[in-house]
Amino acid sequence: AAEASCFAAFRSGEIWLDTDGNPIDAHGGGFLLDGGVYYWYGSARNGMSPPCCLDRGVNLYTSTDLYSWTHRGLVLHAFNSSTDNGLSLERPKVIRCTGTGQYVMWVRGSALASQLLAVATSDAPTGPFRFVGDQTDPFRTVARGGPNFRAGYQYGDATLFQDPRTGRAYVYWRTRWHQTGFRGMELTEDCTDVRPESDTQLFATPNREAPAVFFANERFYLWVSGCMGWAPTTTHLYTAPTALGCFNCSGLNNSKGWLVGWQPPPIPEPNQSGNP
Repeated sequence: AAEASCFAAFRSGEIWLDTDGNPIDAHGGGFLLDGGVYYWYGSARNGMSPPCCLDRGVNLYTSTDLYSWTHRGLVLHAFNSSTDNGLSLERPKVIRCTGTGQYVMWVRGSALASQLLAVATSDAPTGPFRFVGDQTDPFRTVARGGPNFRAGYQYGDATLFQDPRTGRAYVYWRTRWHQTGFRGMELTEDCTDVRPESDTQLFATPNREAPAVFFANERFYLWVSGCMGWAPTTTHLYTAPTALGCFNCSGLNNSKGWLVGWQPPPIPEPNQSGNP
């Protein structure tokens, strides 16, 4: 390995090396702060072909300052499930469940036909994590879905969020279908499933992804990007008084929220030419 890396600043545009001098390999990452330590979980994809769609599993890095990161190894291994979802474990998100004290990971499996959810748990943030349910194919849809999607919702880009006041946990995700849009739900007490009665469509369009949720000044803030593949796209900011409130009512443009950062050419409305 190259000489150990110790950063004291974020260096935009440079390859970010870990403390062993190797490029950080944690794509589509999720972060957890626990006991004064930051945990960075992400897909292990360096050296894979194609790197966009296959990985070795979920890598973990730890840091105390967000600059220098130490590789802790794979905490969840990719595998060949019957639906092929196990070959690509994407966008892992981990919380410490208030109800059980366990560390719970929600991760997306991405097969060509569908994007499905798998849940894994561990007694420690450093893993190893073990899938909940069928160990040979733990992937499934979310909740019961709508009248036309009785098998449940697909699980696209997503995040987990815990209310810092109550410890109650929520999932926010893109269902990938215009009929079901972008949704949010509260998790069960053990954080391994959703409460069906909390099912909330936050946006009619499914063209919102990479969500991040924060609580500040007695309000909930939801950041999402548009959907343009790997091309640059808009960033939208919404706010609501409750965790599953009317985010769609906020912003200067309401359903588009506040547009933040770089703006591409105008995106056609859903179901119109250029945005099917």
